Amino acid sequence: MTSKAKGPAQLHLTYKSNRIIGPALTGRVADPASSGQLAQEATTALEVYYQQADRAIRSLNFSEAEVMLMLNVVNAWFVSPDSAPYLRMEVEDALEDGLAEKWGVDAPALLQKLGALDPFTVSVLSVTLKAAWETRGRYGDDLLTAARALNLLPPADMPGRNL
Repeated sequence: MTSKAKGPAQLHLTYKSNRIIGPALTGRVADPASSGQLAQEATTALEVYYQQADRAIRSLNFSEAEVMLMLNVVNAWFVSPDSAPYLRMEVEDALEDGLAEKWGVDAPALLQKLGALDPFTVSVLSVTLKAAWETRGRYGDDLLTAARALNLLPPADMPGRNL
């Protein structure tokens, strides 16, 4: 399937669907053989996902130390659609290795915050934390700057959240 993104930077993507996305897309269009309809549906679904994901991430209120701890955890973790909802358990396991002390984090409070998140938000958080590792090269390998660019934290010069 080929799709062109709207906006200032036009992307041309060629995409091969998987066992989940293929049936989801073909079930939502009038003609499953129409690449145009499939591309439009995929574009719409991605727009909805990224808009809602950004809102979910911006609604979080983690400290810099908490974000750094979670970044430490996801660095060694394969984040997938099946594993992403289990961030709290991964963090809990990692706390046994002294990460709360390393980052100066109140472990029970962090686990409570993570446990209060709905599955979508915790999944988006997991994927976004992993994306910070993937994009850090754009920011001189500065992981904290990458995290800020992905809205895991507010900009350094802006206190609070931009909802």
